[in-house]
Amino acid sequence: MKKYWLWLMVFILCVCTACAAPEAGDEPIIDYPVYDWGVTLTAKDVTERGLTIVCTQSGGEAKGELQTGSWYEVQKLENGNWKKVEYTTIDEEYVGWTSEAWCVPKGETVEWTVDWSWLYESLPAGEYRIGKEIIDFQETGTYDETVIYAEFSIQ
Repeated sequence: MKKYWLWLMVFILCVCTACAAPEAGDEPIIDYPVYDWGVTLTAKDVTERGLTIVCTQSGGEAKGELQTGSWYEVQKLENGNWKKVEYTTIDEEYVGWTSEAWCVPKGETVEWTVDWSWLYESLPAGEYRIGKEIIDFQETGTYDETVIYAEFSIQ
């Protein structure tokens, strides 16, 4: 009977350790699939509170209509690794992104202004990148998706 309780305690300890929340900034960066859709993102008008994303589509092999939405993620380069920037103004569980679909027209350039002060207030000096999810929408239920990044610096 003592062995049973010992193994039960070891099992519980292992489960609790495996389920422990990671330290802030230690979440793994997801490797998204790479597609040749001819989409590039660059950043301009960068401040510590936001920027403008310039999205250019030229060439590539998209099967359908390229789209994006309001979601973005900011990562900071630390010791040669990209780390997600943690929200400073709100708990992540309370963040909601709207579900519109913004078109990425073939052969054109579009711009989106991003004000992240509602999530991060202002970002300190450093090297960053902002990721936008891009979807190749073919028909309802049929699409491919990836995240494309634009790197930028804050002085």
